[in-house]
Amino acid sequence: MAARSRYFLEQYRVCASRSAPIPAALESLNGARAVFQHLSEMQPGDVALQYYLSLANRNLGLARRAEGQLGVALDNFKTALSILAPLVAAAPGNAQWQSDLADVNINIGEIQHIQGD
Repeated sequence: MAARSRYFLEQYRVCASRSAPIPAALESLNGARAVFQHLSEMQPGDVALQYYLSLANRNLGLARRAEGQLGVALDNFKTALSILAPLVAAAPGNAQWQSDLADVNINIGEIQHIQGD
């Protein structure tokens, strides 16, 4: 991974590990997602970039959910699911990816339950 993507990954990890105010967190997470989206489009075979893109979407969903924006959060979680599910299918022995996939599904289910779906 290029130095720039490592920098944004570190920024993403710092943001995700802190309880930053939601607007600041959203700005950082959106920036990280944009970088990982761009890099994954440039290097579509790089599963690590796809994985990080799924995490960026998941964490955006968590932040949006904390704001009460359930529809937007659900969209973020579904995007994370659409990226992560094929990765898990291709590498069924990756326990971390399976755990992250379960987490995304749980978040989708919780929002759907709240919304009465």
